[in-house]
Amino acid sequence: MAHWGVSVTTPEISKEKAAVRVQTRVVNESGKPQSIAVSSEIHGPDNSVWSAMEVQATIEAGATQDFTRTLQVASPQLWSPETPNLYRLETRVMIGDKLWIRKQPFLASAASHGALKRAFCSTGSRLR
Repeated sequence: MAHWGVSVTTPEISKEKAAVRVQTRVVNESGKPQSIAVSSEIHGPDNSVWSAMEVQATIEAGATQDFTRTLQVASPQLWSPETPNLYRLETRVMIGDKLWIRKQPFLASAASHGALKRAFCSTGSRLR
């Protein structure tokens, strides 16, 4: 997994559903092609897995490859000052017998897309 190789955004989010876009950059620093598996799990505020996806590929020697997936979350518990729900993305990259794991928290907020158009509040009401 590349340094700063995982990013997460929520391009679509509402009380009914959320689309969570995960991009993982993997670098093959070996001198031969490598078979890899990249998996992503979204853990909800209750710490259970709300959505998961895995992709497999072969990366050529010395190459860098980006893997972009969109995971769906039904009925997300949105973030607001009154209900500060956090989600966690767990990304695993398996190359041969080596495993890398990265965990990072993120907000499920309608404000997490659209350049904070609603002043960091998921309910549509503005913070003052």
